[in-house]
Amino acid sequence: MTSFGPGRGNADTDTAQVVVCGSDDLAYRTVVELVARYRARVVVLTMGGGDRDAEIARLPVRTVPTRHLDADAFRRAGLADANAVALLDQDDVGNIRTALIIREINPDARVVLRMFDQTLGAGVRSLLLGDTVVVSDAALAGEAFVDAALDAPTVVCQSDELGTLYTAPRQAVPGDQVVCGLAVTCRDRLELLPGDANQADLVLARVATGHVPVGTPRPARRTTRQGGTAGLLRRLRRLSSMVSRPIRTALIVMLVLCALGSTLIAWAEALDPVSAVLIAIAFATNGWQLEFDRPVFLQIVSATLALLGVGLVPLLAAAVTEAVINSRLVGSLGRLSSLGAPVVVVGLGNVGTAVILNLHAQGVPVIAVDSSEQARGVDIARQLNIPVLVQDATRMQALDAVPAARALIVVTSDDVVNLETALRARSRQPNLSIVLRLADDELASRVAEAFGIQVSRSVAALAAPAFAASLMSREMLGIIPVKRDVLLLAEFAVGASSQLDGALTSTAEAPGLVRVIAVSHGQDRPMLFPPFGDPRLKHEHRVIAVGTSAGLGRLLTRVESPLR
Repeated sequence: MTSFGPGRGNADTDTAQVVVCGSDDLAYRTVVELVARYRARVVVLTMGGGDRDAEIARLPVRTVPTRHLDADAFRRAGLADANAVALLDQDDVGNIRTALIIREINPDARVVLRMFDQTLGAGVRSLLLGDTVVVSDAALAGEAFVDAALDAPTVVCQSDELGTLYTAPRQAVPGDQVVCGLAVTCRDRLELLPGDANQADLVLARVATGHVPVGTPRPARRTTRQGGTAGLLRRLRRLSSMVSRPIRTALIVMLVLCALGSTLIAWAEALDPVSAVLIAIAFATNGWQLEFDRPVFLQIVSATLALLGVGLVPLLAAAVTEAVINSRLVGSLGRLSSLGAPVVVVGLGNVGTAVILNLHAQGVPVIAVDSSEQARGVDIARQLNIPVLVQDATRMQALDAVPAARALIVVTSDDVVNLETALRARSRQPNLSIVLRLADDELASRVAEAFGIQVSRSVAALAAPAFAASLMSREMLGIIPVKRDVLLLAEFAVGASSQLDGALTSTAEAPGLVRVIAVSHGQDRPMLFPPFGDPRLKHEHRVIAVGTSAGLGRLLTRVESPLR
């Protein structure tokens, strides 16, 4: 079961103070979660020049500008009285240094670090002692990108008590496995947790622990080589693809002109075709001297062929050079032809690295692409024997040199580069499955409407709920991506004298916001899944619910014991 930080009971969220360090999209969305869902008092340390500084300033939080995350900055932020601190910079080592400063000022504060290297993170927890949680936004997002690209069921959480909870289209799930309807995705407007759950085409389902959800992908089958004319044509197309389109076009134009010249020479001199072609080649390569006693139009043809020859030789040299270079790419990718259609991953930063690791673990053939040799994932991919193409992602000539791709996952940190890469790939393979990383929600909406690329993900939107839950010591069981939105799976304990103490289970639900999927009537009692009637909830009963951040925030206020 995926859990983000150990639960420490229901903290006093009305007085909890959290210090957040960061100004990027993840920091902004994490602060929104803390304020809207947990009603936490938040102080944000901003370094200036952040992508989201202006939006953060408009939230009901206190901002503390600083140039450095030092002891003075944390004292001004009130760290001594804080319950938790979030370090959301992308610098793993820098976050560790800052965490050591925090421990000196407030040894009891919970420290939540954003780290890519989870092995290093495990060591950090023992180094810092105290209450420390490490969360990898890249790992969280990587799973979502892979599941979307493979069109596979998304495993939300697994445990002996809950079994395996997963999401999938309703038509792919046996009726006895459906737990609840999650969303209506087939309409123009996405509808989460509809009042009539039977209308939902995306469902949450459950199987016993150890069973594999329906539709889980297997490693791609080996493909057979094509023979005969079809195989020859395929190999010729692949050979042609080793030379870029501008060079191919120029060569074709020159060859057409040479053919036209040889035809005119053959007609004027009454020569056989072979002799005419040889004379044309001689003119084109400047191996024939002009004869001024010949007819004028033959002199024009000869001069034209001579001029074409000036450009033909270097053009042929360029074509040969490019073909040799690209043939090396084909050599490095050739083994993929026997494994089946690969998934092409563009961008080998933190998220891209997590994606290729996930695909490799599933036995899915992968091709990794990045424009920089120094990208984090380049060395990791090579260690895993994954072919790596170091080239401009927006050109994507690699797609012409490999078998038809199974899917394209574009996860660079630049939305514009991601979109341009996707559009160029779509022009080559119109039916290619594409999953984009887009931080801008408005851009994602316009891309879906204008270009039909429906599947995009925001790394920050996927990860922010996990960071917020860790900061507030809450037990969050899993994240469920639904298009650009996110639903959360969480566990709550009913507090004594709370609004839900003695209330019917149905009163905890709200269409579009939250739905209860399981109830436990005691520590040693098994979880009850629908249909379970409408039992009354009591103190210490546990509730498993799926909902939006706002919906779970609403439920939180109703399950907590009132302040005394």
